[in-house]
Amino acid sequence: MSLWEKFQTNPTITGLDTDFYNQNVIFPTTVVCPVEAWDHNKTYNFVYNTLANYEESVANRIAPFLESLPNLNFENLHKTVALGMSMGNELNRQTLRQWAFQAIYLRTEVQYDLYETDKKWALLAELNVKADVYVFSNEDYFGKEFNPQFTWDLGQFVEVRISKKNTYTTDESRQLSISQRKCIFYDEVKLQYFPDEYTFSSCMKECRMRNAIKLCKCLPPFYRPATDARYCGVKELSCLEKYKGNITHNRDCRHCELGCSKTVYNIEKLMKSTENPSYHGVLVEFLTWPIIRYKREVLFGWVDLLVSFGGIASLFLGFSLLSGVEIIYYFTIRACCMVYKNRQELIETEEKIRNKPPPPINMKLNTQVHNRQQVISKIDEPSNVQEISVVERKMNYDKPPNYNEATSSSIRRPDKV
Repeated sequence: MSLWEKFQTNPTITGLDTDFYNQNVIFPTTVVCPVEAWDHNKTYNFVYNTLANYEESVANRIAPFLESLPNLNFENLHKTVALGMSMGNELNRQTLRQWAFQAIYLRTEVQYDLYETDKKWALLAELNVKADVYVFSNEDYFGKEFNPQFTWDLGQFVEVRISKKNTYTTDESRQLSISQRKCIFYDEVKLQYFPDEYTFSSCMKECRMRNAIKLCKCLPPFYRPATDARYCGVKELSCLEKYKGNITHNRDCRHCELGCSKTVYNIEKLMKSTENPSYHGVLVEFLTWPIIRYKREVLFGWVDLLVSFGGIASLFLGFSLLSGVEIIYYFTIRACCMVYKNRQELIETEEKIRNKPPPPINMKLNTQVHNRQQVISKIDEPSNVQEISVVERKMNYDKPPNYNEATSSSIRRPDKV
């Protein structure tokens, strides 16, 4: 039973990989999010000239609502719902996502890239507003559930030294189930809203999107668009606030496992300069060349389980794999072959057994046994007489014993048998 439990719960092992020369080093995804993702003056002027129809009271009511949309999530949803209670039909012309993000496309090609001649493998970003900085793997989908590594403020120059730790799983582990290896390969599960590659973050997002569509019949505006669902409007925000506990409940997403290829970036050094820095921004670079890599491989697979059960059976039962094959063959294949190929022979054998007369039963008495019992009883008679004489002799305890008589009586033998 312990072997089966080991096979089901702990069949893999994770160790340090020594073949680090053939790995691909990918620079982490760096996201800079302004703490205040809006300009108050521009927002008010836009609302005053378009939505409020030059009415100051209406502009003061709509502007705070629009300013809350870029940072909208399940944690601050109640504030947005309270602001949306006083809204009319002014925002029905566009979705909340369109109001929150006014996208502006400048160029179609990539403007900046990391060249191979870059010896430092670093990224320098010059900022002019207070912002949260996120550093994570390119395999993950960014969302508000991510926590920022640090916050950059005005007048600072922040240097960040990061390290990379990657864990991959060998293809041999595909023979195990997902619950056994506790990870999912990138091409093993196809998601509906994230069909590219499987990741843990994409699975969790899709699970919450499904819960929101199921409960509120719409999609929260801070998730990616879906073809089979529309974004929630101002009136549906109250539904999201009501069921946000059920939407974000992790028990409904227990089927989401970590990816079999997982990369984690840790901050090893964080240095902030505030006294007349040469640059006002953030510098992200590797502390050392990434050489730490972990490998998850099979420790106890199907073959090991079969060999272990075979060894135990051989030790206690004299059993072997060949014996098991022979037993299966004898009761399955051989029996089927006899039924189909030698059917006539089996019928003839069955008829012979049915037509065979029963064996004769001898009801006579056995006289030889009776005569033998009589002979044995006659032989036992003298000994009985002798025992009686001994008992009678013991009763005459007044007379002295006559040793001659006792000796002569012990020598006597019966004349006839």
